[in-house]
Amino acid sequence: MIRNRTSDDPLWQLAQGYPETWDRWMEGAYLDREGHGELIESLYLAEVYFMDQAFGRLIGYLKSNGLYDSTLIIAVGDHGEFLGEHGLLTHTTRLYEPVLRIPMIFHLPGQSQGERSDRSVALQDIYPTLLTLSGEPVSENLDGRDLLNLSPSAGYFLGEEHECLPLHPLISWMKTSNHLYAFIQRDVKVILNMDALPEVYDLATDPGETHNLCSERREWVDRVTSMVQAYRDSISSPGADMAYPLSQDETKALKSLGYLQ
Repeated sequence: MIRNRTSDDPLWQLAQGYPETWDRWMEGAYLDREGHGELIESLYLAEVYFMDQAFGRLIGYLKSNGLYDSTLIIAVGDHGEFLGEHGLLTHTTRLYEPVLRIPMIFHLPGQSQGERSDRSVALQDIYPTLLTLSGEPVSENLDGRDLLNLSPSAGYFLGEEHECLPLHPLISWMKTSNHLYAFIQRDVKVILNMDALPEVYDLATDPGETHNLCSERREWVDRVTSMVQAYRDSISSPGADMAYPLSQDETKALKSLGYLQ
């Protein structure tokens, strides 16, 4: 699909590693080009299908060898993906649902049937949960929470301090000073961006996050603003000299993932 495109096509430029094209791509600048939206979605669905088939082979192996019932299995994604929602692509630095909602599936040894939960959870909850499952104590200093003992009304606070990321001269798109935060409790979601208007959404009636209720739910904005201030006070201020040299192995790994040109 890429090899048949010409050098003036954004998809060709992306394949060649053009940083300016990448920046505009993440902002959804090429969504209106003929066929691009369908191509992007089909590529993503192909990845999902591949992973589904590979995971199915793993489960089949465990079952055929009598290991399935005694094995702890956790299937989880690291992030979601924008496929045009909010005019965005990939998993850019925004805290909307398409990039936050991921699969998190636990299969416990001896488990006879499953259940579905709509509680707000995150990747850092896996480690404390594993400690409990293995009979180990869970330290109060851990960021995550034990999912086996989670309150039904528990909310979740997300902080995105992008200035704290280790920087490298070649990773230009990571050099951002955006400070994004979100708090989710049941169906209420608050997003704070230090450079933009606060956002409040009722996910039960507005799952696409299209109707901002910040003027009507000011108490939620004030509540999360206080949480953000407490969070920022608890972390060290990001330094200006955080760039560090990468080893050859680190450079190779980052290039293979597309983070370096």
